[in-house]
Formats: sequence, structure tokens, C-alpha cells
Amino acid sequence: MKTLEQLATVETTTITEMLPKVISKAVELKAREILLGRNLLRRNTDILVPKPGKSVFLPIRSQITAQEFAEGADMSAVTPEGVTYSDTVEVTPTKFGVPLKITQEAIDAAQHDVIRDNIDEAGYAMALLEDTRIMNEIFGVTVVTDESVAFAEGSTDGELAHSPVLAITAFTMAGKSLVGVNYRDGKLRIDSAAGAGGETATVSYTYASGRHYHYIQTETTHTDLTYKNILAAQAEVLARKERPNFLILDAAGANLLQKDLVGYLTFQAGEGAIRVPGEIGAVGSLRVAISGQVPSGNGLVIATERAGWIVDKRDLTTKREDEAKTDSIRFYITKISIAKITMPDALLIIGGMQSNAILF
Repeated sequence: MKTLEQLATVETTTITEMLPKVISKAVELKAREILLGRNLLRRNTDILVPKPGKSVFLPIRSQITAQEFAEGADMSAVTPEGVTYSDTVEVTPTKFGVPLKITQEAIDAAQHDVIRDNIDEAGYAMALLEDTRIMNEIFGVTVVTDESVAFAEGSTDGELAHSPVLAITAFTMAGKSLVGVNYRDGKLRIDSAAGAGGETATVSYTYASGRHYHYIQTETTHTDLTYKNILAAQAEVLARKERPNFLILDAAGANLLQKDLVGYLTFQAGEGAIRVPGEIGAVGSLRVAISGQVPSGNGLVIATERAGWIVDKRDLTTKREDEAKTDSIRFYITKISIAKITMPDALLIIGGMQSNAILF
């Protein structure tokens, strides 16, 4: 990345055009260093070519079955399989970005490349937001705020309106504490029974809307993820005629490195494969990566070639504004994009790794 002083040697008639392009490239390169989500879905770039309208129709990839035919058999007697117009989903990419301001004083006073520092931070911020958007779509993250949950008189158990649950973000109940959650069924357990007439808790949480879910809890106490759990989850996806190739775990990744799993982890991405950000090896036929954007206590098995798409309406761009009244330069870094799962059968959420996960 060139410093402002280096760029100043360029003809003044071109520096205004050149600087935003240089920054856009630097931000995008920085973002690529940590983006995992963009490696988990297919990318549709057709809409990058200027076209009218804000939306795009994505095809839902078909599962086509090959058949055996006797010699001379009429294949036209079998109904052809494939994609029709009804097998599409409409998506509308949305804008996100970073406004960046650099004062002339900051440039003059710094004894290092302050411009590069800010560009690195902008790249990280863009990558973090984009990864969050993509992972939220993959996990079907839906937010519920301040739901009232009733606990019957003499009972320690209540039930949320939606499940499977990804995370409990807030729990409030006078004189009571939350001691256990059945994340699969959305059931809550408190430390002591509700009093006369019953009581109500206020709960905020996220759940996985429209996604397949595999709960690893088989007991009333928390257990760690095991190789057997991974095989069972993989088998569920294979049974739907999908081909899972990635296992994604939350940032801690502690479950993977505990007990018998450490013996199954191989530190290779596969022959000819390029490692993606966060990739730490492989378990069986599944490449394994860790992401800070995965809801804590959850994992994911996914067939990346079939699960969904990332649609870019406008690639990362930078626009510059010279602000004389504050003696500074502003850069507006934006992108218009969206992630969309079109084949939920191609992924499976593995839940129940939270410390308070139980089954009841």
C-alpha cells in the first residue's frame, strides 16, 4: 500500500481517481485474509454486470437421479428431471460499508503509515460484518427479544415459542436462575420450582429458522463433541443425497481438541486443496475450520457446492471526499451483496455443545 506521500508524486489530475482504487484493492485483500463465509457458498457474479432491477433469481439446484434402462428401452417414458422457473428464489442484495476519516494532523504526526493502519482496520471491519451476514444466513439466525415464558405452579420447566435454539442471550426471572436448556426443543429449566399461581420469565434468544438440526445430548448433563457425533451428523446429510465436505466449529474449538477427537484430526486440507481462513485440518472426509462468527456452542456440517449462493450486486468500492473544513480526507467503502441458502438439505447444524445443554 502506498503512503500519501508516494501517491502525491502522481499527477494531480489522476490522484483523485487512483487513490480510491488503491484503497479498495487493499481493503479487499485484507478482508480475504480472514473471510471464511465466502468459501462456504457458491458465488454468483452475473449480477455484477450492470443490469436493471435490484433483485436476482437464483436457481435451486436439482437432485437428478440416474437410472438403468434395458436395451432398446424408451427413455422418454421417464419424466425428465431438472430445473424449472418455479425452482428459483428471489434475493435482493443490500449495502454495507465503512466510513473512514483521516485528518491531515494524523498523517503529519504519525511516525508510521497511519493510512495503511486505517485501511487494515477497515478491511477487518468489512470482513467481520460480511462473515457475520453470511454465517447468520447459513445458520438461519432469527432473533427473538423479550419473550414471556410461563412456568406452571410447582414446575421448574418452561418452553420457548421457537426452536431449535442457537443461544440464550438474556434471561430474567425474579429470584430464579436458568440452570439448563434443551436447545433442540427450546425447553428451559430453572433452579427452583415456580410458586403459587406460576411465574413468568423474560427471555431473549436466537433460533435456527428453517434449518436441519442435530442435537448431541443424550443425557441430562453436558457432553463434548465426539467423532461418533460427527459421523452421525455427516450420515444425516448423506442420507439426503448431499455431499458434505466441511465441518465448521465455534471460535473456541475446544470440543474438537478434547478426548478422542485429537487422534482423528489430520493437519491437511486434502490433495490439491487450498486452505481457507480458520482451517485447522480434517476429520475423515470433512475439512475442519473454526470461525468466530459461528454461534457459540454450535457446529455445522455443510456441502459447500450445493447449500446456497453469495450474490454480489456491486463489488467493494471506495469513494473519496476531501473535506476542507476539517482538514481531512474521508473514504466511503461500500459493498452490495447478499448470502442466500437455497438448499437447506445440504447443511446440518450440530447443537448441544453449550455448557448448560441438557436433555429433558
